[in-house]
Amino acid sequence: MQESVEDMGLYEEVSDTGSSLQPQGQAAQDVEKAVSLLESTGRISATVMEASLFRKPYFLTRFLPALLKPRVLPLKPDAQMNFIEALKKADKIPAAQYSSYVESCQKRRQQNKTAECVDTKESPLDVLKIQLQEFAALVVGGNDGEMSAHLSRISHTLNVIFPGSPDELTRQTAVTLNADTPQLPELHVKVVNLILQNFCQCLLSASRGNPPNK
Repeated sequence: MQESVEDMGLYEEVSDTGSSLQPQGQAAQDVEKAVSLLESTGRISATVMEASLFRKPYFLTRFLPALLKPRVLPLKPDAQMNFIEALKKADKIPAAQYSSYVESCQKRRQQNKTAECVDTKESPLDVLKIQLQEFAALVVGGNDGEMSAHLSRISHTLNVIFPGSPDELTRQTAVTLNADTPQLPELHVKVVNLILQNFCQCLLSASRGNPPNK
């Protein structure tokens, strides 16, 4: 009874041993349990949603930092990425905190350009092609939340294909185009073609149900 509420874990099985854990370790265990529950049920657990309302200090200063710890993200969304996207769609992650997390993860990948893409045997280009096809299907449904989340995944894949910073990529492209015999690298051409084809497909699909100016 003398234990502070903010030092207690979110889940009973965690809080039973919580007194022997440091706050950071407690939050990490809560995150692991919450991600596991989303993976098994497909929904954010009620415990997490309640904590975001009634235990905000713990949720904002311990749980979210443990969840949004920068790392080299896998090419295909894993359980933790899906949990983060679910919280973001539910407006439970402050926009600035989420943006900072994404930028930190991108920097991690840029610093480790040889990082392997785990949990997939497909090339990043093949994954991008599938993601663009899925995005075109989402355009027909018109779900802005789903489209926004999917665009984040597409952006991540592009960052994997081109691990350098956007400025560096632009300079490389400019140098190539200013050469005596302008010729973009083959990978650039393939990615540009995929994006342009997808844009046209999305425009045609959207125009069937909505006025073109929309």
